[in-house]
Amino acid sequence: MNIVLQILEFVAKIFPMIAKKTEAPTTMPAQPEKTPPATDPVKYRALLEEVVCRKGQPPTGYEAIVDNPNTPQDERETYCNFFVRDIAIAIFNWDGFRNLMANKMFDYMETHPETWKKLDGTFEYEINKQKALKYGPNYEGATQYANQGCLVVAAWKNPTGKHGHVCIVAPENTLIHSNKWGRAVSIAANVGNSNWYGKAISYAFTQEPNLYLFLGA
Repeated sequence: MNIVLQILEFVAKIFPMIAKKTEAPTTMPAQPEKTPPATDPVKYRALLEEVVCRKGQPPTGYEAIVDNPNTPQDERETYCNFFVRDIAIAIFNWDGFRNLMANKMFDYMETHPETWKKLDGTFEYEINKQKALKYGPNYEGATQYANQGCLVVAAWKNPTGKHGHVCIVAPENTLIHSNKWGRAVSIAANVGNSNWYGKAISYAFTQEPNLYLFLGA
């Protein structure tokens, strides 16, 4: 595996535009006091891939309504909150997000640590070829939990009061390097201005989100 990573590093230096993928550690991160519920990761992956591609508006699908293409992204009618809420209900039997928009979902997870464990820490970032330690989201831990079938939600609260955003960390044992954020990040299942599965989570947010692990009701 070290040889493979060395090759990837070498290729990335020659072709910096190529997305650099690495495997997440195979061991689970430090367990919280409360064991998080988990589902079958294979079935979970298949469901997320299928659900994000459903056509129509809720409850049949999550296609965004964009009446005017000039409408700012944070003012368009999208359904990220419906998507995360529905997955939490259907797979994890938890309806605590009912009637909440993305900003309020962020607030709920931030203020209910008995139900949602924030995954963060100090990590090495590299921006403009300068490396520095910075406090931020624990993408490695989030990926490990998600790959075991746990629910991990990424959330960003819009400080202006306009719409924030939420999405789900995909159950994939892979991290993708984000040049925008200067480190390897999780893969996501995203509903928003565009709906997709399998891209780096940095495609879903303009700024780094918080990551929250569902601990169960």
